[in-house]
Amino acid sequence: MIAKEISLDADQLREMFNTVKPTVRLCVLNTCHSIVLAETLVKEGAVECAIGWPAKVTDSDAIAFSRAFYGALGDGRSILDAVSSAK
Repeated sequence: MIAKEISLDADQLREMFNTVKPTVRLCVLNTCHSIVLAETLVKEGAVECAIGWPAKVTDSDAIAFSRAFYGALGDGRSILDAVSSAK
């Protein structure tokens, strides 16, 4: 299967999430300067919980965060605990 990259702005992403029912419970924006978007998605009710980065993030740090975060979730830890562990 070949994936196609599609660029979305913040409004398009919010609209996309608003079409999903039931509401998306968790959105991980594993990209630079994404914390404001994460906060907006939650505040506007597009998703229940969102995680974003406050600054620039290297690919290797983003990958390491993902591995640790999803590993902790897989071990049954809460989202908050998984974020704390992955940091």
